[in-house]
Parts: sequence; structure tokens; C-alpha cells
Amino acid sequence: MVRAQPRIQSIPLILQPRCDFYTDPVLVLDFRSLYPSIVIAYNLCYSTCAGVVQKNACGRLGVTTRYTQNESLLHAYLADDCVSSTDGSTNNASPLLMAPNGAMFVPPSVRSGVLPQMLRAILDTRFELQAALKHIAIPAHDTLFEQRLEKQQQALKMLANVTYGYTGASHTGRMPCVDVAEAIVSLGRQTLQRAIALVHGERAR
Repeated sequence: MVRAQPRIQSIPLILQPRCDFYTDPVLVLDFRSLYPSIVIAYNLCYSTCAGVVQKNACGRLGVTTRYTQNESLLHAYLADDCVSSTDGSTNNASPLLMAPNGAMFVPPSVRSGVLPQMLRAILDTRFELQAALKHIAIPAHDTLFEQRLEKQQQALKMLANVTYGYTGASHTGRMPCVDVAEAIVSLGRQTLQRAIALVHGERAR
């Protein structure tokens, strides 16, 4: 059943640096924990995903290609002036958020996802370890304590970053869901494209 899920079609945005000789300073921008932050910001989770649904058609959620939908609620949520989108236009009339891949998610006011709660706890703990490393271990010149904190915060970083891979591991994972995984990738790509447009003074799509 797990392998029956469709393949992930969203592609991460990877830009290669342009090799050149620069006489002006080069500014490097990097998102801090991009995918975990997106999961938290948009409340992306197995428990908050409404699947990929559309009017007058059966929906799809993970391996379930046909599942019962409440047509009256679905028509209300999918009205053109009701669905909150990630393209900058939002409307408080709908509790749903539609990701670029077509999957819909409920906001924390309706249900707080398990993945966002878990990642928020992991990132908060990691930031506390980094603060302790900077303000306690390093000033005290405690090498052993410094190494211990560094390894702990790196372990938490790895745990947070592999969460996306866990949602998209269709062949080796235990709880893959292509709808959640594609939403994370597509929102990450959209966020990067908006940041690039903002830096270049262009209008983000």
C-alpha cells in the first residue's frame, strides 16, 4: 500500500553560484532550518492534511485514492473567494490553506499538527543549547562541555532536517505521505523564489 502512493513531483530549488571575480562585497543569505520552519509556519502534518481534493471529484490522501468527502463543506472550502492560498492572497472565511501542490491543510486554530509541535520543541531546545554554548561553555574555556553541547545541537539539527525525508520515504519509510512531503518541498521552493524576487526588487508570484 505504501508503494502505491504517487511519486513526488515537486523539485527543490537548487541554485548553483555564478563563478566570477567580484569587486564588490558578496552577500550570502541562508534560511535557518528552512523545511522545519515551513512545517511550523504552515501547520503541515499528517493530522492536518485534508488531502488533494477538488470539486465534483473524488479526493486523494496518501495511498487512499478514493475517500468519502462532505460535498457541502468541500464546495464551501473550495469556493474561489474562500480558500486561503500561499500566493499572498488570504481570506479569513476559510480555515483551509492550499499549498502549491494542491494539498490542503487546516490552521492551528482548527487543529495543531503533531509535526509542528515536535519540530518547535526540537528547534527551541537546539537554540537553548547554542545559547549555552556561546555564553557559558566558550567563555569558561570548558572544552569538554563545549564539545558535548556542540554534538547535542548538531544531533537536534539532523533530527529536525530529516523530518521531511521521513514524510517522503515511500519505499523505506514507515509513515510516508506524498501530499505532506510535496507540500513541504513546494512551499520551500516558493519561499526561496519570493526571497530572490524581494532581493532583486521584483514582484513575487
